[in-house]
Amino acid sequence: AFWPAMYQAISAANAAIAGGESIINDSNRGRVTPLIAEARFMRAYCYFHLVQLFGDIPYIDFFIENPDEGVEISKTPANEVWDGIITDLDFAKDNLPEKSDIRSRPSQGSAAAYLALSHLTLGDFQEAYSEAKYVIDNSGTFGYALDSDFQDLFDATKADNLQGAIFTLDFLGQMDAYPIERDVLPALTGMRGRDNIEGWSVAVPTMAVYEDWDDRDYRKWVSFDTATMINGEMQSFEMFGNPDARRPHCAKYFRFPGTAGTSNYDSDHNYSQIRYAEVLLIAAEALNEINGGPNAEAEGYVNQVRARARNAAGVMNDFPADVTPGQNQAEFLNTVLEERRLELAFEAKRWYDIKRRQLGTELFTGSSSFEPHPNFDPGRDYLLPLPGNQLLQSPNLAPQNPGY
Repeated sequence: AFWPAMYQAISAANAAIAGGESIINDSNRGRVTPLIAEARFMRAYCYFHLVQLFGDIPYIDFFIENPDEGVEISKTPANEVWDGIITDLDFAKDNLPEKSDIRSRPSQGSAAAYLALSHLTLGDFQEAYSEAKYVIDNSGTFGYALDSDFQDLFDATKADNLQGAIFTLDFLGQMDAYPIERDVLPALTGMRGRDNIEGWSVAVPTMAVYEDWDDRDYRKWVSFDTATMINGEMQSFEMFGNPDARRPHCAKYFRFPGTAGTSNYDSDHNYSQIRYAEVLLIAAEALNEINGGPNAEAEGYVNQVRARARNAAGVMNDFPADVTPGQNQAEFLNTVLEERRLELAFEAKRWYDIKRRQLGTELFTGSSSFEPHPNFDPGRDYLLPLPGNQLLQSPNLAPQNPGY
């Protein structure tokens, strides 16, 4: 389902770009160019995910008028796809509005944030730092900041007023617009057997993830549900309805879904695709690589994220503490990656971190693995297989990714 949906979005972006370029002139350039930039941002966003999940893929940057043309398209090397992503984001940064109060529409800050993340993914740390620093230095202009209460980031009733969200996917609760407005993530993460509104207990972390997380961290209790009402009584997770998932559940999307349907289906959530805290952590990680170790600036970015975490719904704590000074490069990298793991838990970020740092063997087969997969194969499992139906329809996509 993911592959065709992304290419439909890319096709829509290409149509918008072609349409804009066909009508642009000196009198309308100021109105049309930002719309072309918005379409190019969305095209880059789609390819950002496709290239990381599938590797070499068809890179289509033109509007296909004849459907038969699509069948003949072959794969483009991943490095060339990344070149297209960077080019689109550079154009978007130069031509989008400076600020967007509707965070589901991109702005200059959105483009710069994705440039920072893209360069970080590619290992171009100087460019990653430069783009992240641009967002940080202009955060006041863009309207970005760390919202004081971490829980607010996952409260759908507050989503439209968040400063920490840079680019979001915005759902509208109980809209009869299948599948566009059909948000199932709250239902997937919710507890089966819960009174009133129950979930499906599908996306449930391992106990190791919960037990490893320090109880003093407020973000842990925002991220997990450990008890709920069952048959009129508050019950611990050992009594949750699905016997195969009697563990603490993800709470970020189930707890405050706003206007939602049965099982919290069709929520009001605005899902942050990138937020200000991540930009701070991108800058910290990039500086660590550039300097061969952390400096005060890099430590300061992590400390900003931790300082916000110490605010537990208005009650100030002393955990997590500031970064311990004197760490070497490897130690500080681990500090940043762990901070990303906790700050961005369950936000679809961790896999990309594992992939870009080639941590799969260590994290899936090691003795302390949170989620053991002893058959993890780095020669195969950093990529998904190309969809079989696409290979049948478009033979030029062959060969299949290695190992499948």
